Amino acid sequence: MPKSKTKAAKRLITPEDLLKFHLVGDPQISPDGKWIVFAKSHVGDKNDKVTNLWIVSTSGGDARQFTSGGKDGSARWSPDGGRVAFMSGRDKPAGQIFVISLAGGEATALTKFPEGAIEGFDWSPDGKKMAVKFREQEAEHTKKAEEERKEKGLSTPARVIDDVWYRLDGDGYFNTARHKLYLVDTETGEHKKIYDKDSMGWFSFAWSPDSKKIAIGANTSKEPFKNPWKDRIYLLDVKSGKTSLIPGQVDGSCEAPAFSPDGKKIAYAGREGRESQWGAVNTHLHVIDVKTGKRKNLTGDTDYCMHAATLSDTREAGFGANFRWSPDGKRIFFSLGWHGETHPASVSPAGGKVEVLTSGAKEYAFASISDSGLFGMTVGSWDRPNEIAVGKLSKNKLEVTKLTDFNSDLFSEIELSKPEAFSTKTEDGWTVHGWFLKPTRSKKQKHPAVLEVHGGPHAQYGVPFFHELQVLVANGYMVFYAN
Repeated sequence: MPKSKTKAAKRLITPEDLLKFHLVGDPQISPDGKWIVFAKSHVGDKNDKVTNLWIVSTSGGDARQFTSGGKDGSARWSPDGGRVAFMSGRDKPAGQIFVISLAGGEATALTKFPEGAIEGFDWSPDGKKMAVKFREQEAEHTKKAEEERKEKGLSTPARVIDDVWYRLDGDGYFNTARHKLYLVDTETGEHKKIYDKDSMGWFSFAWSPDSKKIAIGANTSKEPFKNPWKDRIYLLDVKSGKTSLIPGQVDGSCEAPAFSPDGKKIAYAGREGRESQWGAVNTHLHVIDVKTGKRKNLTGDTDYCMHAATLSDTREAGFGANFRWSPDGKRIFFSLGWHGETHPASVSPAGGKVEVLTSGAKEYAFASISDSGLFGMTVGSWDRPNEIAVGKLSKNKLEVTKLTDFNSDLFSEIELSKPEAFSTKTEDGWTVHGWFLKPTRSKKQKHPAVLEVHGGPHAQYGVPFFHELQVLVANGYMVFYAN
């Protein structure tokens, strides 16, 4: 008789395990719903972050690597599904947008931007153009200028700061440079500037279904920090370059405009009033009629906030509102952060009850919807970093199927502490919701405790895997974290 295999004893998690994680994000489903392309990152041999695009079939099977630039991400399908455009920093010093065929082969650079920073882009629905949000580096701070100074023995020029918006974590110093909107020809790669009226460069944009207009959510005030309620949605005529203001708007904020499939309405996230800015109240989902300016707040009678992002240290933080129109225009799907969980939800553009489409102590985060109504998603829980999944809508519920499992071997050998939820009343009557983690192997009755806090007011701790907290527990600490 062969000896039965004994189950290997699990070990505690360590800080060094972070170097072994394979982290995924931004799942973009193809228009026909057959493929999901996504970014996968890991720590490389030189202690650097290596990120490439991978692709997986929505019907199952192994995922395969799609690009190999090492600094690739933000994939977006062409409208016909034949190509994928993505941002890449493989060619220093200027990052560019590259295009690769679904059939594979070498990716080629499409854009020819000077040194600077691309924040985002989107194909026009007819596939002929791209709208690209780009910020050019100030001339005296380019790599070329730096090399010329070294050759001449010159010193680095001082940065003269005369605006409160001059740097950002993860972005560095940009002084007075601002993002502007450019139009790129998808065949030649030639670009031209088409919008620069947002003085902070914080604008968001979306194509109209007929590719003739671009909706832009912007603040054109000369002092937007003092006047944050002056956000408005404008329509940019692509051919003429002229902008017009959608009627019926009021003081407040607006972001992420998105046209309905018929082009008659625009959904956006925002707040109304001058006293409600800088996160003081919930951000709600709105729709506005493009011609008449008639507005409706779709989530105003709920306590839902479009900015309730769930925090984790094993994926990119996304604090912006996340929503998509259904292909038939009858529903708007949005990402709902609620009691530490993340769930897709939907509401009619005419108003009515919000339907939550998944349940359970997990993070179900969607990023894209195919023409056939399938969802490109990630799903994660307290004991696993997020993995790629596909969602299929059935009777107001989303059936979610996980497609990847990059970290299963590593986590099969690690012992983790399961979060236990609690609620407590404060002195002024508010209920505080949170979790605690207990050291799994300690027999002591008392433990040193760590209270983990986060900023806000709308981001939330919750149920996703959190490496830092598990490392503290593994080292004998009780961990408390609350919202």
